[in-house]
Amino acid sequence: MLKLFIYIIGGIIGLFLYVKFMEAKGIYFPTAEIEVTPKSLGFVYQDLYIKTEDNLVLHGWFIPDKNAQYILIFSHGNAGNISHRLEKVSFLYNLGLSILIFDYRGYGKSQGK
Repeated sequence: MLKLFIYIIGGIIGLFLYVKFMEAKGIYFPTAEIEVTPKSLGFVYQDLYIKTEDNLVLHGWFIPDKNAQYILIFSHGNAGNISHRLEKVSFLYNLGLSILIFDYRGYGKSQGK
């Protein structure tokens, strides 16, 4: 009976470690290559480089609309990078918003993982 209990506990620990190890590979799909920029849509934009508290640099774009009353901060999700969200950025920009979109650590030109 004790042997069975040890096998069950060992199996649970092994499963937990496997899930923890595979989590990043199964959920997050960062892409480093910037395929297009807002310029390809005819937008004026600024490249932004933001330094984090732990001295990494995150990359983003600010796409200003001179008539906008609001700035939308756009977090793009778990796959690709900011260059894969230009269709959504264009839609939001055309609603009269300035857009700040950035890449998470390890995505696009952002450092870290």
